[in-house]
Amino acid sequence: MIRRPPRSTLFPYTTLFRSDQVVKLPAQAKVTGQSAHCKYAMLAYGNRAISVQPHPEFSAKFMEDLIEARRDILPPQIATKALATLDRELNSVRLADQFEAFFKENRNRGPAALGAKA
Repeated sequence: MIRRPPRSTLFPYTTLFRSDQVVKLPAQAKVTGQSAHCKYAMLAYGNRAISVQPHPEFSAKFMEDLIEARRDILPPQIATKALATLDRELNSVRLADQFEAFFKENRNRGPAALGAKA
């Protein structure tokens, strides 16, 4: 089940152009990241897969450029609010560390840990 997300405080400007988010936790998933507005922002599915709702690869400069490029289709109050959040600290490094740990753990276990046949 998916729904249009509210503005996120963890990644305040990354959900501006998103249209979907997980609203019901899948049976096999474990929550590994969340915010007040997106309780399933990052999920792990055992040691097989991870998923994230925000875009940690987006820099503040990229988002500023994207907002400015789309000003003609954005309500002015949304663009103004989004631009005002660009000075907040990003969690990209922390998220990248989580990705790295996930892949290193599974790499050390070998293909069998991911369900591959030897």
